[in-house]
Amino acid sequence: MFRSGDINPTLLPSSHTWTHVPKPPQTTTELHDRIIPYLKSINIDIDIPNTATLDLAVTGNTWSRAARRKAKLALPTELLETPIRIILDISDGKVEMKWKHGRDRADVESFWNSMLAKTGLIIRSGGEKRVLNPVGGGEDGSRKARKSGDEEPA
Repeated sequence: MFRSGDINPTLLPSSHTWTHVPKPPQTTTELHDRIIPYLKSINIDIDIPNTATLDLAVTGNTWSRAARRKAKLALPTELLETPIRIILDISDGKVEMKWKHGRDRADVESFWNSMLAKTGLIIRSGGEKRVLNPVGGGEDGSRKARKSGDEEPA
């Protein structure tokens, strides 16, 4: 129970910062090599891609499954009601995103979760633990996941 003068944590606003430290640990260069190509693949302009801190303006949802289907059919991208401005910091072996502008928190969280999943930093799966090959770890340079217990590729 809360005493007089205590802050009730349920009344505090949600954080505008998301942080992810990948396991196993990765260098900043490895993280950069995963994230930058992903951002380019979903048509997010990056002014200076070789810096640790990226200031991104996202005007349309290009990362969702529905948006990718529309892109394959050459349909126009659905614009967001309010563009999202985020600061992405890739340094010290971690990824941090700060939400600076935009109305819809669900869009920001969707972008964050999609980025982590599509870059292989987290695995969205139905219960079976999978282990990622490191970037360029497969013979063909793929980042395919393998089931735990499978032998390491030679």
